[in-house]
Amino acid sequence: MEDSERLTYRLMDSDDFEFYYLLNSDRQVMKYAYVQAYETETQAKQGFDKVISEQSDSSLGKQYIVSIKGTMEQIGIVDYVVKENNSFSKTCEIGYFILPEYWGRGYAAEMGSVLVNYLFSDGVAQKLTASCHEDNKASEKIMIKLGMKKSGVNERARLKGGKYSDEICYSLTADEWMKEC
Repeated sequence: MEDSERLTYRLMDSDDFEFYYLLNSDRQVMKYAYVQAYETETQAKQGFDKVISEQSDSSLGKQYIVSIKGTMEQIGIVDYVVKENNSFSKTCEIGYFILPEYWGRGYAAEMGSVLVNYLFSDGVAQKLTASCHEDNKASEKIMIKLGMKKSGVNERARLKGGKYSDEICYSLTADEWMKEC
């Protein structure tokens, strides 16, 4: 992936555990995520080791560490997971996670835009999807900024805090993306 105006991107590697743990154990960051925030370093290490082992297989997806240009201060992770890759479909789900002190500065949209451009330009995907918890309006706004269209609602699909909530789904095809370029 190429750098954006304010940010640099590099594939997560085995030296990135400390940042991975910091981000994925932050309750604010993980409030609406599919999974719970890590409670212990041991839990995080198991998750991290799985991510690192899967990085070598491009058919599964990738996670990128995002840093501010100049300072190289790590602020988040942008990723994609391959959902389908066959003769009928090349579909990836995208995601973005940022430390709370960097929220509200447009970084998530910038990160998402770079990822979308990469996945479509390099032919990794023909369709992208993203989803968010029904209460995560900031994430939904980012999907809209990325040119994604609302594709539906998965009712009672996310369990957080002992309560099931709806998941709002968005998608974007390569053809739609090309029209916007």
